[in-house]
Amino acid sequence: MKRIGIIGAGGQARRLGRAFAALDGVRIGGVAGRTTTNAVGLIGDIGGRFYQAPRALIDDAEVDAVVVACPTALHCQYVVDALDSGKHVFCETPIAETLADADRMIAAAARNDRVLVIGLVHRVESIYRHLRQMILKGGLGRPLWVTTERLIGSFFLPAGSILGDTHYGDAIFELMAFDIDFLNWIFGMPRGVVAAHGTRDRGDGTDYVMATIDYGGFPAHCEAGIVNSDAYSFTTRLRLNCEGGLVELDCRFPKDFSAPAVDFVWYRKDGQAETQTPKGYDPFAAECAYFIDCVNGREDPELLSPVAAREALVVCLDVQAALAR
Repeated sequence: MKRIGIIGAGGQARRLGRAFAALDGVRIGGVAGRTTTNAVGLIGDIGGRFYQAPRALIDDAEVDAVVVACPTALHCQYVVDALDSGKHVFCETPIAETLADADRMIAAAARNDRVLVIGLVHRVESIYRHLRQMILKGGLGRPLWVTTERLIGSFFLPAGSILGDTHYGDAIFELMAFDIDFLNWIFGMPRGVVAAHGTRDRGDGTDYVMATIDYGGFPAHCEAGIVNSDAYSFTTRLRLNCEGGLVELDCRFPKDFSAPAVDFVWYRKDGQAETQTPKGYDPFAAECAYFIDCVNGREDPELLSPVAAREALVVCLDVQAALAR
């Protein structure tokens, strides 16, 4: 039985906490959250004790592994502390705000011989893995262009607030990073960011961005942002046009972020269309199960490695720099 401690009590911490609590062989040790009412509410759903501070959770000898699902600026501190205390760590994407912090986290995992995985969720999603295999096996032919879209309605923002108020970060690092990682996983690191355009909220965040990234021979046009209407649910789309046809992968999540509606269509060059519609899968549950398998030695943590997350951060920083030009 592995005891999991969770640092954070916001939306993603709640989703991960419930996913971990549903796994066989896992027990929730407790929650440390900045907002006491959120932390206590999460404990009411998944069990465990309330920790007044993350350090108390990290120092608890009965906690085997720590989930870091707090604001990105705090990732490095808590991840390094947990690793140095002998804990295995699951950290949400993005890995960190800076490359220096990412390097500190990677070094801490190595010197302590502990598992550190980052929530690069598409790498464990069956439909994304299927698409990757289609591309790598040559079934789609040479890529011509790709577009990605990752948009979320303002329903997750407290009334009257702005993006910066939520400590959520911004659209580049908190949203686009997932699509960048998936493209990196297939095509390798890009040659660079050609251009980026977007808008900033009234705080420090970028609430909308469109970037063109050069993957060597074809462009990736990546879009991410906050939609003003709170009626718009979280939606991701990927369109990959190749010599062998065009693939569309659309996912639309309910507002509670339970299992999304997924449509996958390959419009083949011969005029035929092949459709898959996976039902009822939970991508957050998949990454949580993978982490536990890594801790138990049943999986190789390389799939969700912090090195891959660092590479995604490199490209995100390039997008940010292009946006500032």
